[in-house]
Amino acid sequence: KLVKIAEAFRVSFPELAARAVGTHPSTFFKCGYYERSYVEYPQHGFSIQLFTPPGITARDFTMGRMKIAPLKELKRWKFRANSKICIYVDEGTIELIHNEKKRVVRPNEAAYFDAGIPHKFKNLDSIEAKIFIASYPAIF
Repeated sequence: KLVKIAEAFRVSFPELAARAVGTHPSTFFKCGYYERSYVEYPQHGFSIQLFTPPGITARDFTMGRMKIAPLKELKRWKFRANSKICIYVDEGTIELIHNEKKRVVRPNEAAYFDAGIPHKFKNLDSIEAKIFIASYPAIF
């Protein structure tokens, strides 16, 4: 029965058992400053600092802080089917083009959307935009 439960969750039985007893490495992750991944794309005008470990299972997600240069538009993205993104704008004003429709997300506002649909971000302000971003499944 346990093997069938593991198959239903799309994990191996050893992984299911390790998670059940709390010994699997993915059951807890504490991220200090030096464990954070930081990727900078100056040619594209943005950087992202991750607070989560690299995705190792289909159930993992990515969370981080993204900075977008003033007045910079990021290229169109499309993740795989059934992917989701949530952004929270801390500073700046973001124009989110999702499925060819423009939407504006201001400071202290959040947006949640299907990332399998083509989308892109644009910073509408003359200051650097700072957003918190989470995606499922993990993108890194």
